[in-house]
Amino acid sequence: MANTEIINLPKTAIRTTVLGIMVSIILIFVKGISGHLGHSYALIADATESGADILSSILLWIVLRVALKEPDKNHPYGHGKAEPIAAVAVSLFLMAATIWIGYHAIEFIRVPHQLPKSFTLWVLLFVIAVKETLFRY
Repeated sequence: MANTEIINLPKTAIRTTVLGIMVSIILIFVKGISGHLGHSYALIADATESGADILSSILLWIVLRVALKEPDKNHPYGHGKAEPIAAVAVSLFLMAATIWIGYHAIEFIRVPHQLPKSFTLWVLLFVIAVKETLFRY
């Protein structure tokens, strides 16, 4: 990696995190509305996961800003310890989303409901394409 790439790495990480947040917000609305209108629990669950993803991304963005601060009197070795703390918080967000999705999945099994409408498959394919594009960015 060239020296200029190393210097620009934190800025690139923050820019990518902000882009991930914006895309996830859009996908929450697309999946949530489509899931509700199309009676697709999979889309609703995926919208929930995207919500957890947004919270994780916002936390990551905040932590990156803290971790990149210069060492000071109270933190002579820098602020890098913020990253493991963020990892624990992200794990808790994801565990909460998993419990919520699992609880509602059991409820949907117990209570009969309509089959998902066919357009929800196209929405899922669109979401996959967007996520793959974001991953490659």
